[in-house]
Amino acid sequence: MPKKVKAAVMYPGRMETRSFDYPEMKEGEMIVKMHISGVCGSDKHQFDGHLQVDFPVIPGHENVGEVRETTPSASEKMEVHGERLQEGDRILWYPDISCGACYYCRFLGTWHSAQCEHPFTYGYVNCEREEFRPWIFGGWSEHVLLRPGTRVWKIPDEMSDEVAVLLDTMASTRAIARAQMTYPNEKEGFGYGDTVVIQGAGPVGIMAAVRAKVLGADKVIMIGAPDWRLKMAEEFGVDQTISIETFRSPEDRIAEIKKMTKGIGADLVADCTGIPSAFSEAVEMARKSGYVVEIGAYTDYGPIPFNPWRLVDRDLTVIGQFYCPPMQYETDLKLLRNTMDRFPYETMLTHKVPLAKAEEAISAHRALRSMKAAITPR
Repeated sequence: MPKKVKAAVMYPGRMETRSFDYPEMKEGEMIVKMHISGVCGSDKHQFDGHLQVDFPVIPGHENVGEVRETTPSASEKMEVHGERLQEGDRILWYPDISCGACYYCRFLGTWHSAQCEHPFTYGYVNCEREEFRPWIFGGWSEHVLLRPGTRVWKIPDEMSDEVAVLLDTMASTRAIARAQMTYPNEKEGFGYGDTVVIQGAGPVGIMAAVRAKVLGADKVIMIGAPDWRLKMAEEFGVDQTISIETFRSPEDRIAEIKKMTKGIGADLVADCTGIPSAFSEAVEMARKSGYVVEIGAYTDYGPIPFNPWRLVDRDLTVIGQFYCPPMQYETDLKLLRNTMDRFPYETMLTHKVPLAKAEEAISAHRALRSMKAAITPR
């Protein structure tokens, strides 16, 4: 076994490659050899100082790897279906270990455990504090130590690492499904044959479009830039696109959506931009009694002027989403597997960089040069 583990360590505004001791496992733990780890928008936010993080950290919570070493109880208990894990198995894992003691864990159950007040979260753990030794808990590393209580999934043999690493991005669009109507003819919520507008042409926007199509959307319209991203979106079921480089003002974009929907507006609008002002546009793009889903505002970029009368006057339902519960991984791993022949998922991964160049992946994300970027050990 190696004596050292290399990892990309994040400080405020900079990255550094460091070496850590290869860990000695305790019972219930497992060591994973990393294959690939996705770059999430939240990684950029914490790098830029828009998320409160206990620096320094080894980032990486969208992880794919293989079992390198394991202990008996980890082999028996970590896999969510009870399958025994052994060396060489390709796996991915949910990034949070819930505390089990807070209000949300005790009273709201598994489907609300993303609200846990004291989680242990892979990719966000201080890598210098003694209490977190041996520190290698982020995927931007050669190896990761998994703690007891980690929820692990075996990756289907037919699914590549490049598709599996997109699972977390897909799961982050679960609010589209939360907006579904219970009975199609009621026209409450989003349903089969409806029109959906997606604001934002990044990875989350792409996955939101996929989910909308899979759930029966008749027309998906995407608003965003640059043009190459919008072109790629068409390969993922987007029917029409609106470039913000052509339609530069909110008024122009709202008018174009009304034109495309016969003056009515969309049944559902999903904001995946991370730009606060986009929410106000979403409200005006939705039809009366429609739905607005807020996915992109994952960090605090400050307040915007907003008139709540517009929600009342238009009789809108607004759904906000903070991450996803662990069993969303279960359903969306199946979704990815069952639609691999329908959508070219692997083309989303436009940038793969080694640990030593992790900052380049963040820069590509920020500059919209990448669709989805990922870190590999070498």
